[in-house]
Amino acid sequence: MYRKERLDKIMEIMSKKKIVDMKILEDLTYESRSTLRRDLIVLEGEHKITRNFGQVELVSDNNVEFGYQVRVGENLSDKKYIASVCDTFIGNNQALIIDSSTTASYLEPYLSKRNNLVVITNGLHLAMSLNGNPKIKTFIASGRLRPFSGSIVGDSARKFMEGFHADIAIISCAGVDKNGVYMASDEQSAVKSQMLAQAEKTILLCDHTKIDRVDYYRLCGHEDIDVIVTDKCPPEEFIQSVEDQNVEIVY
Repeated sequence: MYRKERLDKIMEIMSKKKIVDMKILEDLTYESRSTLRRDLIVLEGEHKITRNFGQVELVSDNNVEFGYQVRVGENLSDKKYIASVCDTFIGNNQALIIDSSTTASYLEPYLSKRNNLVVITNGLHLAMSLNGNPKIKTFIASGRLRPFSGSIVGDSARKFMEGFHADIAIISCAGVDKNGVYMASDEQSAVKSQMLAQAEKTILLCDHTKIDRVDYYRLCGHEDIDVIVTDKCPPEEFIQSVEDQNVEIVY
């Protein structure tokens, strides 16, 4: 098994268990102690796990952008519900710019029901799921594939977005509060900022854990967002603040 496959497997296990004994992790990954130790050093260097007294713990700091295998397992039912609500904004004959978030990847079955869609994305997983659908013309950004994320980033990806005009941009975030929308990665933030600039309307997808949460990079203010789709009723103060800025909240 290649290292990338081993690292993905470790992160998949850690996303479910959070804290795992080294011996148990050996048994689950079928790795030798020495190989597992080397792999854990790599993940620790990427600030994804920590090792303490024979145990491995998943890092859960706000300022760390986790890989796709970790994010796809978080709040799964909430993300699928958000995708089902977002479906009500999507119609036939539309051009959509969609980011690489795990929440947006759950839009695939709803997109597949539509006719004559154009989808522009920097998400490898979404693009692959749409592959072969004759009713959808899919464009995927050029650029650097961010490790473990299934996300294409960099200046090439940002410039790629400049060549399109969309009816709707559909994005997710690391956090949102009354002052704006936040990301954990400057690379992701740069690409998403360009997505917003190319669309007539922007829909922000965020589960309840991201409400009233901030992160390193401020992606935009609420003047750049038209609709926030979430899974639970947000706090009243948050609702009042964003609705005063002409943002619709749907849940």
